[in-house]
Amino acid sequence: MNLLGISMDSNSSAAYMMNNEIVSAVSEERYNKIKNYAGYPKKSVEYCSSVVKPDKILFSTINAPPLMVLAHKPRRTVDEKIDEMERYWLRKLYMEEKVKYHEIFPEKIDYEQYPGRKFWEEIDLNSDECVEKYREMRKRIVSEHLDFPLNDIDFIEHHLAHSMYAYYASPFRDVPVLSFTADGWGDYGNASLRLFTPNGHVEKLMETSQMTLGRLYRFITLILNMKPWEHEYKVMGLAPYSVKYHWEKPYKIFKELLEVDGMNIRLKDKPRDYYFYFKERLKGCRFDGIAGGIQRYAEEILVKWVSNAINETGVDHVVFSGGVAMNCKAMMEISKIHKLKKIFVPPSGSDESLAIGVCYAKAHEMEIKNIKPLKTIYLGPDYHSFELSQRLKNKYKYMHIGLNPRKIAFEILKGKIISLHHGRMEFGARALGNRSIIADPRKVEIVKKINRKIKKRDFWMPFCPSILHERVNDYLLNPKGLESPFMTMAFETTKEAQKDIIATLHPADYTCRPQIIKKEENPFFYSIIKSFEHYTGVGALLNTSFNLHGYPIVNTPEDALHVFEQSKIDSLFLGDNLFTKEH
Repeated sequence: MNLLGISMDSNSSAAYMMNNEIVSAVSEERYNKIKNYAGYPKKSVEYCSSVVKPDKILFSTINAPPLMVLAHKPRRTVDEKIDEMERYWLRKLYMEEKVKYHEIFPEKIDYEQYPGRKFWEEIDLNSDECVEKYREMRKRIVSEHLDFPLNDIDFIEHHLAHSMYAYYASPFRDVPVLSFTADGWGDYGNASLRLFTPNGHVEKLMETSQMTLGRLYRFITLILNMKPWEHEYKVMGLAPYSVKYHWEKPYKIFKELLEVDGMNIRLKDKPRDYYFYFKERLKGCRFDGIAGGIQRYAEEILVKWVSNAINETGVDHVVFSGGVAMNCKAMMEISKIHKLKKIFVPPSGSDESLAIGVCYAKAHEMEIKNIKPLKTIYLGPDYHSFELSQRLKNKYKYMHIGLNPRKIAFEILKGKIISLHHGRMEFGARALGNRSIIADPRKVEIVKKINRKIKKRDFWMPFCPSILHERVNDYLLNPKGLESPFMTMAFETTKEAQKDIIATLHPADYTCRPQIIKKEENPFFYSIIKSFEHYTGVGALLNTSFNLHGYPIVNTPEDALHVFEQSKIDSLFLGDNLFTKEH
């Protein structure tokens, strides 16, 4: 059974399952360069379905609002989001005016996106049936695009897709597993808990619309004048800098919101909204204290929820997906639960992974046997046939090095910042060696150099290490032997790490979010790190995504060259050639 999955939520994506295995997945932002693009993922669909025509097509989210696509809401700037709160939500929630988003902001409604104005104007945004109409139109878009029968296009509920992704992407098959999901919103709720057993049985233990932690974190991000739907990780990164004197007051304010009762979560105090309500109550609180308070509160709620479920069910294997799972520090705190034996957090648990989740959900529904775990995330396009142009030959010094990891490692030794464009592109938010910028992890000054010359990231945000699997115990405090091949878990670190890979650790608490890499997962990238270890004794490299600030990770060779030329990256590995800006 060949299945094509499509997500048209924030960061629209497509994925393809063949022979019970996910064989391709890509987000549309990688093609059109629009960060968190929320429209129909046309290029992604074409890539994923290019080899074999699917038997079924699955969309995530049954009751998606059309404004998510028509207004591209995740793409709004901070100023635009604040303007939206004041001109729309304030009037709607507090003044109780019957206002319409598309009437207040007509210039933000994009009818020109694929498949065109004539198509999108069929949706009457004033109608109560617009969500149902949008559901029908999503089917029509892909049906006409791929010449595919409407009867073979289905919808999968939002949190069911998250839950199935968390479980089936994991390596756990022979033991019972608790699958947690949590995010800002979904079809019928914003959190769920399911029990998966080895015989294929699934039991829904809870689902709620009152677990509003994801929504709270989103609007705290906006209150701190950062971009919701995107910069929540910056709030998480800022939190460790706060001291108790500053985070204690915001924490007490957040603590009045939710309570965990067994395996259920409910609202103690239901605010009318999550922006104006908390903005008023947080007056006088320091920015870092707010970040510290929300992070501490998020960790506390999640740890209690998971602990209670483990105690009540006796199940000690946990998987977690949904936007809240992107909080790698909270996942680290969950991993410390005494009775928890193993935890798996799949890559990019936000809505882009729903394209994979719907494939798993349909395969489960059809009782397909031996559904394979997600062993690799290198699921995007490969451009191995890149041709070296005369312009590049004239402009840059280059060496044809083939797959020679020692030459790249030697350049890193000289203090160079190297970008890699090699093999199939990674799916999701993390660069894992094929679309990466790499550097020496021993030198703190390299962080300032990368930020100043390339990334322009906030000063408090750390970079990440890619660590050889056999060196994990040297660098990470990991008593349960947890795997982290996709950079989804944070770990506390050893004294050796704080010496050898200091440039990849959080400056305030020395934690890190590592890629733990085995040779069979990415032989070339593994060999680069191994060569660096040969020269230095350090079995890790600094690894950050290959992109300019505010743009998606690069896809094509042309994208790679654009970033190389628009930044101060020292060298670029592309098409078996190592380019350098040295004269």
